[in-house]
Amino acid sequence: MAVLALHKVNGFEAGAEFPPESKAFLAKHAHLFPATGEKVKEAQQFVDQNVQPKHMNKNISKYHASMIQDKGTVMSIEEEEIPEMGTVSVLHVVNDEEDSYQIVYLGALDIYGDDTVEFVGVPTLLSGFDNVSGGYTNSIIIAGSYVGKKRALS
Repeated sequence: MAVLALHKVNGFEAGAEFPPESKAFLAKHAHLFPATGEKVKEAQQFVDQNVQPKHMNKNISKYHASMIQDKGTVMSIEEEEIPEMGTVSVLHVVNDEEDSYQIVYLGALDIYGDDTVEFVGVPTLLSGFDNVSGGYTNSIIIAGSYVGKKRALS
């Protein structure tokens, strides 16, 4: 529900369908949304390490029933209370290659703009939005399983 709402906020027509394969994956693995503690390792077992943004941008439907993992900088984060779901966090994350993700995560996060995060989730829709300074950003909407601050190596 939140993924479709975000897609509409991005300027796309209402009526986009949540991918049935993603819906089935989320239902089967509902205990991993969100994944905390030991469940993070379980979620990472479902990650297809070969999937990169270029693959999803070409044909996201091939990846609706799998998990991806990436890291990047939080450009923005918002929390919203949705009566049927509780707190939902929406993050805009850009990786080192300038690929853009919008992550919909069930729950509140101790994460803020400019934090570096790593995340695991299910690709759902290709979307995008107009930039404030002009231009357009293509974005991959992810149903987030795990989002955490990326720790600097010591």
